[in-house]
Formats: sequence, C-alpha cells, structure tokens
Amino acid sequence: GDCRRDRQLVLEAVTRDPEAIRVAAPALQADHAVGLATLAHGAKHLQKLPQALSHGPEFLAKALIATGGCDRDLATAAVLQHAPNIQFLAEGLRDDRWVMFAALNSDGMLLGFGGPSVRNDRDVVLAAVQKAGRALDFASESLRNDVTVGSAAVLQDDSSVEFLGEELKSSVPFFEDTLRACQGSRRRLLLAALEADAALLRYGSQENRADRNIVLEAVGLNGEALLHASLGLRADREVVFVAVHNNGLALQFADLALRHDLDVVRVAVQQNGAAIRYVEPALRSDREIALLALSPPGGDQAVGFVGTALWQDPDFLVQAMIANGGADRQVVLTVVGQDGLLLSMATETLRADRGVVQTAIDQNGLALEFASEELRQDFYLVQSALQHCGLALRFASDALRSSPTLVKLAVQQDGLSLEFMRTPLLRPPKEKSDTPENADSQIEQQQQQQQQQPQQQNGEPPKLLDEGKPIEGKVEVEVDAETYREISRVAIENDGRAIQFLRQEERLDRTIVLAAVRQNGSVLDQAPQELLQDDAFLEAAVDLSGGEDAEAVLDAVNIKGVALRFAGPGPRANRRVVLAAIHNDPFSLRYASDVLKDDKALVLEALRHTPSASKRALLELASDRLQQDVALVVESLP
Repeated sequence: GDCRRDRQLVLEAVTRDPEAIRVAAPALQADHAVGLATLAHGAKHLQKLPQALSHGPEFLAKALIATGGCDRDLATAAVLQHAPNIQFLAEGLRDDRWVMFAALNSDGMLLGFGGPSVRNDRDVVLAAVQKAGRALDFASESLRNDVTVGSAAVLQDDSSVEFLGEELKSSVPFFEDTLRACQGSRRRLLLAALEADAALLRYGSQENRADRNIVLEAVGLNGEALLHASLGLRADREVVFVAVHNNGLALQFADLALRHDLDVVRVAVQQNGAAIRYVEPALRSDREIALLALSPPGGDQAVGFVGTALWQDPDFLVQAMIANGGADRQVVLTVVGQDGLLLSMATETLRADRGVVQTAIDQNGLALEFASEELRQDFYLVQSALQHCGLALRFASDALRSSPTLVKLAVQQDGLSLEFMRTPLLRPPKEKSDTPENADSQIEQQQQQQQQQPQQQNGEPPKLLDEGKPIEGKVEVEVDAETYREISRVAIENDGRAIQFLRQEERLDRTIVLAAVRQNGSVLDQAPQELLQDDAFLEAAVDLSGGEDAEAVLDAVNIKGVALRFAGPGPRANRRVVLAAIHNDPFSLRYASDVLKDDKALVLEALRHTPSASKRALLELASDRLQQDVALVVESLP
C-alpha cells in the first residue's frame, strides 16, 4: 500500500510499464510527472490517465512539448480538449487539415498557427472565417480573393475587409452582394465598398446613409453618390461642396436651398457646365455663372439654360461664343446638331437659314417652332420635321396644317397632332383642285430664299442639306370629306384621345368612336351624348375588350348604370365599377357579381339611392342572406 503512494517508485514503475499507473494511488495518477512518464510510451495511453490530466489544458500542453508535438493522436486529442494547444504542435501537424479543423471548431483565429497548406485549403479557411472573420488575414492570397471566403469573412466581422485581396477590393458585384446580405448595416464594409464604386452608397442602411463621414467619403469619390445620402446630408453645405467639386451634376441632388447658394453653384458649373440646368433661375442670368457654365466641359449642354436676357447682350454673346467654340454659323450648326431646340437661341438670320433649320429638325422635329415664318411654309422642311415628331404640325404654316399629306404623316406619328390640323374647307371628291398657283408661288419663294443664303467667310455659299434636290410638290388647302375621315381614323387608331379633336360629324360616327375606345377605353366618356344614350353602342363599346376593360365599363356605367349588364365577370366583381353603376341606377345591382350582391355596405348604398316605393324590389336583388338582414329590411320599408 505504501509503495502505491511513493512518487519515486511510481515514476520508476510507469517508466518501465505504463500499465503501472493503474495501481498507483489516485493522487499520483493525477501527478503531471507520472502522466508524462506514462505518455512517453505513446499517446494511446492517454485514456489511462484520469480526466484531470487527459482533459487538462496545462498538462496537455506539457505533454505536447515533451513529445515534440509530433504525435498525431496526442495532437488531435490535445487540440480537441484545448484548441490553443495547436501552437505546441510540430510544423507538419500544424499543416494537417483535420487537426486544424479540430482547432478551428473552437476559434477561427487559430488559423494563424496553421501551415501553408491549410492556409490555402478553401474548406479550412472558410471554416475559420465563419468563426472569426479576421482570420482572413492568415489565408493565402488566392483565397483572400475568393468570393465565398471573402463574403463569409466580412459578414462575420466587417473589420476583416482590410484583409480582402486586391481583386475583391475592387469588385463592385462582390460588394453589391455582401451589402445586400447585411442590408447595408456594416459600416466598415460600406466604406470599403465606396472605394470600389461610390454609387454603392445606395446599398447602405438608412443609418449609414445618414452618417456624415461615410457620405463625405462617398461624394469625395463620386459626387453623384449624393443622390443616395439622407435628406439631411443633402442639405449639408460642406457635403454638397465636396460633391459638386467632384461632379458638378451632383447639384441636382442637393437641397433646393443650396441650389440658390452662389458659392455652391459656382463650384458646380465650373466643374461641369451642364450643372446650370439645376441652378435656381435667377442665378442662370448671373454673368459669371453663365460664362463658367458655357466653358468646357459641359458648355454645349449649358446653352439652353443660360438666362435669356444675357443672350441679348452683345458683349456676353462674344464671351459666350468664345467659351463654347465661336459665334459663327458653324458653331450654331454644331449646337443645334446636339440639341435641335437650341435653335431658339439663334439669331433671326440663322433661324431663316435652311441648312441650320434642317440640321435642327433632324435632331428634334419640334425645333420647327423656332424656324422663320418663311421656312415654316416650306413643305419639305415641315415634312422632315413631322417624320421625327408629329406634334411639330403645331408650328407649320396655316396652309400646311391643312395639307392631307402632312396631316396624315403627323397623326401617324402621334394621333394627338390632329389637334393642330387647320379646320379644312371640305369639298366634294370630284371637285378636287391642286391649286397650282399657290404651290408654285411657294416654291418660287423657296428658290429665292436659297439664292439669298448668306455667304460663308471663305466666300463659298453655305452647303444646304438638300442641295441638288429639286423643290417640288403642291400645297393642298382643301380636303374632301372622305380624306378627312381617313385622317381622323388614322389619328384615333394611333391614340384614342384624338377623339376630342374630331369634327362633330366624325364624333357622331359610330365606327370612328368605337375605334377610339378600342385604342383607349378611357375615352368613352368623350363620345357624344347621342351615342352614349344608345344601348347598342354602349354594349359594343364595352364588348371591345370582351367586357373586361374596367375603365371602359366604368365610363359606361357612369353614363348609364344598367350598362353593367354588358360587362364581363371582372368588372361585375369590381366594387368601384358596381358602386358607380348603382349611383347611376340602383337596379343595376342585378348585374353585379354574387359576392357584391352579398356586400351589405354596397346593398345599403343602393337602397339609399332608390325611391321608397321601389326599395323592397331593390332588396330582392341582394343575396338571400342580406334579404333577411334586419337593418336592410328596415331600410327598405316605405
């Protein structure tokens, strides 16, 4: 018995035979020296040790040190019991993926003790960063650029964003996905994303988009990121200054008060002249602001937004034309080629220049508005304008607004251009006259106009876009009824709303009106009362969409409630439609869906619009359940 408690004898015994520990006194079985002597025979004897040793971090560390950390079984057991013990393993075992997995189960940062192989093992590294995002610092360069690994790391700890590989740090799709995953709530992740693309601020949480430092960082990289800042920061003078200094167009996202701020506006238009379009109107007439805006870059886009009064100042015109390329015909041609409506800024001489006007309307047909009166009588120029925009008919001469050829072209482009057709002088088809005298007169004027074009500086006549083409054609000033009807049909087939511009005769034409309703069901209420009171017409109008166009049915029941009977199942089950019908005629309830016949509020509304003597009959149209409803029965009493 005394021998079992003698430490020296027990040590000597286990040194010779590890089984000797089984007969040692309990106190000596838990002795570190005895335990180490036992393990000297191999890690398989770890199970013979008491739990105080086999699960003791300090003892296991000593055991690893004593054995040189080379025994895989001991290493695995030691790491499983206390993960930091991985630091005492031999280099080879620290590169063992299963030993590393055992360690990472406790602490992802222990990847730092791993060897090169496990640091380049995707599964091991992924396990590590899922436990501790900053373990990404220990991953190989290739895995630091791995989308899955990088995403797991920054979502676990956004401070690990500093360890991302260079490829991921510049990957916009990577940051889009990770910001969406965390709903933009990770501040450091968002800041890193801004380096890749400041517009990613849009994925930030509401709190982060109201963070002044984050927004300053974003707009400093891309001024237009101001769009995604909180309203409060869009009214912050310093934030807006930084934004417009980076990109003048960011002015459009600034608070209205700052668009009136002379200093802010000055910086914006100097950075990009096009920013003048977002400037408060009074400042657009400021000489300094206007000249800064007309200078590159963006000067060509600023012309139409400079204060009109400045264009009447000869000194300013010289400065402005110098700023955007020179005050001559070619400059104007270039400008109107970019924005035809800027023809409005040209002199009267250039607005009478056929080449300039042709260039302008090729860019935007509505530029015809700014052509001279003579050119708005030019058949071919007007035709060219209408090919681009039917609404340009509005700016043609009175004679050309009566031309069937031009009007038909216009309404083919935009049915609403029928509004600008001059009311024609109708004549029988057999009495058609081409009025050659008027046509020849106009052609002669055009030819004379070409000959009178101003000379260029080099003495050569300016080149016209239609040079070499004969000017021919006739101006039609009379239209027969059949042609006018065809124009009306084309217009309403293009846009049913054109019905409002038809003559009374065509508005009474059932075929034309139905064509308008077919194109746009909402125009039914614009049909004349003569048609609207015709049940057959209402049925045909409602039936155009199979009775399922709720807006067309709504218009119909507003006119005549019982038109609901022509509707399909959808509108009959539409509470808004049925309510409109019973307001017009309570007995149209008979055509409502069964569900709405069982709608107490709707039936009550119908009763309230019904004469006393007819209320009982009206109630009989409701569902059986509501016919027994006390409140409704009382309401139906005479």
